[in-house]
Amino acid sequence: MGERRIGVIINGATGRMGTTQHVANLLAIAAEGGLPLANGDRLIPELMLVGRDATRIAKLAAEHGGQRWTTKLEEAFAGPDRIFMDCAATGDRPRRVRQAITAGNHIFIEKPTAPTVDEAMELARLADRAGLKHGVIQDKLFLPGFAKLLAVAKSDFFGRILSVKIDAGSWIFDGSEQECQRPSWNYKKAEGGGLALDMMAHWRYMIDRLASPITDVCAVMTTAIPERVDEGGQRYKVDVEDTNYALVKVHGGAIGVITNSWATRPRRDDTMVVQIDGTQGSAVAGRFRCFTQSAADAGGLHQGRPARRCRPDGALERSAGCGRQQECLSQVLGSVPAARRRRCALPADAGRGRQGRAARRPRLSQRCRAALDESAGIEALIACRDHREDLICSDHVRPPSQPALEVLMRPVRFATILLALIAAPVAGFAAVIGGTYYAPQYDYREFFAATDGKPFQVVLAGNPFPGIDPAIVARDLLPAMQRAKPRPALTFTYDRPSPPPRPDYRLVLVFDPALNLNSDPVCAGEPPRFRPGTPGRFYVYAIYCRNDRTMSQTTAWTDATGPTDPRIERLFRELFPVVFSEQQNRWAFNEPMFP
Repeated sequence: MGERRIGVIINGATGRMGTTQHVANLLAIAAEGGLPLANGDRLIPELMLVGRDATRIAKLAAEHGGQRWTTKLEEAFAGPDRIFMDCAATGDRPRRVRQAITAGNHIFIEKPTAPTVDEAMELARLADRAGLKHGVIQDKLFLPGFAKLLAVAKSDFFGRILSVKIDAGSWIFDGSEQECQRPSWNYKKAEGGGLALDMMAHWRYMIDRLASPITDVCAVMTTAIPERVDEGGQRYKVDVEDTNYALVKVHGGAIGVITNSWATRPRRDDTMVVQIDGTQGSAVAGRFRCFTQSAADAGGLHQGRPARRCRPDGALERSAGCGRQQECLSQVLGSVPAARRRRCALPADAGRGRQGRAARRPRLSQRCRAALDESAGIEALIACRDHREDLICSDHVRPPSQPALEVLMRPVRFATILLALIAAPVAGFAAVIGGTYYAPQYDYREFFAATDGKPFQVVLAGNPFPGIDPAIVARDLLPAMQRAKPRPALTFTYDRPSPPPRPDYRLVLVFDPALNLNSDPVCAGEPPRFRPGTPGRFYVYAIYCRNDRTMSQTTAWTDATGPTDPRIERLFRELFPVVFSEQQNRWAFNEPMFP
C-alpha cells in the first residue's frame, strides 16, 4: 500500500461554502489518511487555496496548518494541481471553467454551471473533448433525511406519486442593522446572483430522482427586499429575485409545488422540507429525518379496524382497534383527526373497562412512529408507517358519553382560556422561547448520563443588566438556575474542571447576542458578539455544547428588573426542558442509504 497525493485548487476558499464545506471536508479526509483505493493505496488531497483578499486567504491557510495559497488563479493553474474546485461568485464561472479546461484540470464546481443551458452544455462538451472528468455538486440527496427518502421512493412505497412539495428558505438580513449572511453578489444580476440560479438546480435534481423527471415548469419570481447594504456599508438596489414560487409537472402526471425564499422566518421542522404523497403512502423529510405514513394508517379514528403498532424494540405487533364508543363518535362527528393537545387526546381504549386500570394510566404511546431515524431495518420501518404521536391523556374514567362531549366542548374551553389570557396582566407570562435547533448527534440519554449526580458547568457571556456588577448578576442567577434545573440530579457551577473533561459538556448563556451569532464558534471558544440590550428585558441565547460542537440551542426572553426577579426563574423553568429535550435521539439517524 502506498500514498497517492493529488492537488486540489479551491477557488473562493474564503467564502461561506468554501470554508465551511469544501476546505473543512477535504482536510478532514486528509487527516483520516485519505480515501482507500481498490488497489489498497490511499488518495490524499493537498489543497491550494485561492481568494481575492490576500489577508483573508493567508489567515485561512495559516489556521488550517499552513496550506498553500494565492490570490491569482492563473498561478494555481500553472502549478501541479490536477483538480479545479470552484465555489466563487457564479457570474464569472464559465470563464474560469474554460481556463481550467485549457490547463487540463479535472472540474468539480458549485451550481449553477452557467447562466444559460446552452452555455452549460457547451462547457460540458469542451470538457468531454479534452478527456477531463467533470461534475456539478448535487449534495442535497446525500443528506441523511433525503437519502432515506430516496430509499423509500425506490422501495415503491408511494405507489403512483401524486404530488411533491418542497418548502425551503431562511431570513437573510439586509445589512442595515445586522450583517448579511450572504455576500452582496447574491443580489446582483451582473455577478450571477438570484435565488433561482442558486437553488432551483437543487430542486430539479431532487424531484428528478425522488419522483420523476420534470416535464413542465411555470414560476413566479419576486423581490421581497428591494434594497440592501453591501460589505462596504453602501446601499444598493437588488435587481434579482429573492423569493420563488414554482409549479412543476413531472413525468407520469404528478404535480410539484416549490416554495423557496430568502425572506422567510421558518417555524417548521427544518429549513428544507420535502413531502411526497402517493396512492399507497406519504413521506416527509428534512435534512436529517424522514417519516412515512401508509394509506392504511391515514389519520382519523380507526373505526374498529386492527392497526399495526411499533413496539419500543422496533418490531411490529398487532393492537386492537377502537371500541364501539369511537364508532358512535364517528357517526356524530365524522372523522376526527388524532388529538394533539395535552390532556385531551382520545385513547384507543376510552371507555373499555375490561382493559382495567393500566389502560387508563397516563402514558406517552408511540403510535407506530415510523421514523427512519431508528435502528430498525428499512423493511420493518416501511411496514410501520405512522408518523404521528399520541400525547399524555387525563387519568380519569369517562362515562360513555364523555368523549363525544369533550370533543364538542373544545371550542368553548379554548375560547374561555383565550379570554382569560387576554385579561391576564402582561407580567403573568413567564417567558417567550424562540426557535430551537438540535444537532443530529443530540441524545438526551447522553446528557442525563453526563450530568446526573455531577456538577454541570455554565458559562456566562455578556451582562443582561449593565447597571449591576457582573459578579453580582452571576451570583444571583446561579440559585435561580438550580431551582429550575432539568430532571437529572445535576449541580450547576461556574467552575471549570481541571483538567478539562473529555467530552466537555457545558451550557453557554449569551446575553443580548448579535442576531447573526453562530453557536458552533461559541462552543469552539470564540468570543461571542453582542448587540445593545433593551432596558428591562432579559434576553438569553442558550447553547448546549459538547466539546466544540453545538448539541442544541434556543433563545428566550422575558421582562425583568434584575437578577433576582422571579420571572427569570420562570424563564429557566421553560428554557431548560427545551434545551435539554427529553425526546431521546431527537434528530438521530442511521448511516445514509446512498443510491
